[in-house]
Amino acid sequence: MKRNTTIDVIKGAVMFNVVICHAKWNEAQRLQLLFPFWVQMTIPTLMMISGYLTAKSYTRAQVHSLSQAFMPAQLKAKLLRFAVPYTIVFLAEVIAHIFLSPKGIVEIFLMYLAGGWGPGTYYIPFMFQFIFFVPFIYLLIEQKGAKGLLLCWAGTLAYEILQKAYGMNVECYTFLVFRYTFHIAFGCYLALYSIDSISKGLRLGMGIFGFCWLVILCYTSYQPIVFQPYWKNTALFPTMFIVPISGWLMEKGHLSCKPLELLGKASFNIYLTQKIFYYGMDTLFDGYFPFIHSIWIQCLVNILICFAIGILFYKIETPLTRQILNRVNGKKA
Repeated sequence: MKRNTTIDVIKGAVMFNVVICHAKWNEAQRLQLLFPFWVQMTIPTLMMISGYLTAKSYTRAQVHSLSQAFMPAQLKAKLLRFAVPYTIVFLAEVIAHIFLSPKGIVEIFLMYLAGGWGPGTYYIPFMFQFIFFVPFIYLLIEQKGAKGLLLCWAGTLAYEILQKAYGMNVECYTFLVFRYTFHIAFGCYLALYSIDSISKGLRLGMGIFGFCWLVILCYTSYQPIVFQPYWKNTALFPTMFIVPISGWLMEKGHLSCKPLELLGKASFNIYLTQKIFYYGMDTLFDGYFPFIHSIWIQCLVNILICFAIGILFYKIETPLTRQILNRVNGKKA
């Protein structure tokens, strides 16, 4: 099956968002540069892409039941593709802590489950949860179509209402993937059906609604009643802005750009690299290179370092992971 280069291009583009987001911008700069409309749409976009790619893989494998989705071969392949590169980076973090700030065995174990150290650690638990959660979403969309998508939207809203009603703390909310149920479902829907099956009027309405909600949240004094305050910009309503845009690009964009495609293929490795890079910077230099005073130059240097090391990491890690998968599956390397 021909690789969807559009997906790689989008993933490569949002890697700029990841590295840029974790630089030391102040809040005024983030608003002036319109971060809520592009940088903070990164994880919702990646959740849609993950739903889309997983649904495509299930379709190719003719998965039509939970028993098929949870077959050991299916789970092992998906888990190892994330676990191997993540474990390599985590071990590097643990080794660094031996010299800088030794950690106990229990803390190391808990931090492994929580995604390690550095910015964006919650994405690791997200993806491990995603592997076990997405089969339910996929089968619902496969069987119910647009009705299933609407149920996922309503379920995501219900989750937000319940977390508020029961006073879920921000740490718990941060690490649970359920807040992106609708985005995962939308990716599955695109893979199984088509964005054309959703009327242009509805897609336009979603985009306008999310855009207006973001403007109100970020550029007025309004505080959300239901959504978690810390993550208010990436909750269900404001991210409705990016859903039709990402959906259209994924299906109709026909994008091709070799440098971005390479970044897209190495996107998980780049994410892991920036995580350990920023954690090291915060530990050693309080987040800044002491000899660089411009945030713009600082950000450019961060991008160059994270991309270069991330791509090198991808080139080294990919054949290693492939060998491990072959061994696990009893195939010759």
